[in-house]
Order: sequence, then C-alpha cells, then structure tokens
Amino acid sequence: MKRSKFLKELEEARKRNHEDNLRFIDFYTAYLKSASNEEWSRKQKTLIDTIYAPILKRAKQMREGKKNIAYI
Repeated sequence: MKRSKFLKELEEARKRNHEDNLRFIDFYTAYLKSASNEEWSRKQKTLIDTIYAPILKRAKQMREGKKNIAYI
C-alpha cells in the first residue's frame, strides 16, 4: 500500500515538473521574441561570465603557482 502511494506521488511530481518546464519554455520563448539582440547578448554574456569567473580565478591562481587554492 505504501509503495503504490509513493509511486503515485512520484508520478504526480513528475507531471508537475514537466508542466513547469513547458511553462518556462513558453515564458522564455516570449522573452526571446520581445528582446533585442543586444539585450539578449548582454544577458548571455553576464550569465557566462558569472559561471566561468570562479574557474578562471582558480586557473590564474594555479598559473601563478599559489598554494592553498580554494576549490569551487
């Protein structure tokens, strides 16, 4: 009995997640259609820079031969 309840809840969560993903796709598609190329490019650059900043900082520290480098 407990197993079937768990599986039912898991299936409901999967469906909610799928619906959330579809809503996000609709939202992002609307944004892409309304945003200028310059705005989109600027936001993409900010996102990419944010992701790579810690990696680039660590690489620089390694090139400089620093000890006790903090891991990401």
